[in-house]
Amino acid sequence: MADVKILSSGVFFDRHKFVDNDDVPKDLFGPYAHKADFVTQGYAATDLGSKGYESYTEKAWFKVLKERWGSNAYGLERFAGKPFIRSDINGSQSQRYFHYPLFYMAPRYQDGYWTHPYFDCNGYVKDWIITYAAPFFGGVGTTKMVEFMGVVTVSVPLNKLDIDQCPSSFYTPNFFKNTATCDYRSSYCTLLPGRLFQLGNYKCECRQGFEYPFIDSLWFYLGYLMNQEYDNKQKGLVNRYDRLRCRESVGSRIYISSLVLALSVSVSWFHS
Repeated sequence: MADVKILSSGVFFDRHKFVDNDDVPKDLFGPYAHKADFVTQGYAATDLGSKGYESYTEKAWFKVLKERWGSNAYGLERFAGKPFIRSDINGSQSQRYFHYPLFYMAPRYQDGYWTHPYFDCNGYVKDWIITYAAPFFGGVGTTKMVEFMGVVTVSVPLNKLDIDQCPSSFYTPNFFKNTATCDYRSSYCTLLPGRLFQLGNYKCECRQGFEYPFIDSLWFYLGYLMNQEYDNKQKGLVNRYDRLRCRESVGSRIYISSLVLALSVSVSWFHS
């Protein structure tokens, strides 16, 4: 929660998977933390499993992940944890805990679930957000068989995310992919991160064999300029979109004029 981009995060246990201190399984348990004060970055926490409104088990991000992992844990990877411990109560020094390795099973990042952008009007965060959810697992019984336990979520605001318009594979879940307006014959698209939720966060860099034709401080075309000129062209307005492309590079050549050649021959004949 120290990440300023995170608005909320939750750990949502499936039904009867969380066992309380009295060894009694709870029906639902979903500890959920969110930013309550955007000025002081204060946080508030609650248990969504005890609320009276719609259960989180009916949310799409929970249902999709449970359908995939609820009865089949195939595809999980094994990770080795190497934690640090404090050497004293003040935590003045940390050292590795080498007594035994800590292993856990978890899916890959690609196996998680991204929601569509939505406005959290019924929740605690009144903002346009997008949520990433991933399943977590635990050992059950004496054999410690890996079993689906629930879902962890992290929500971030849209205005803190970058828009990537560059080309990507067909299975990449990106609504803005392949919308960059570079001249792909002579250039390629590269994302410019850190400019947040606005179009034009890319640059068109020249391919090998091509060069940037203008003499200025850049060596590429900025995405927002490409978008603007392309829009003007689509509207039939005056534009320079067709000029914003890289030209074929030409190596340096040695030109010998006829006058220099004649003088060279004359000097050589005079000395001979």
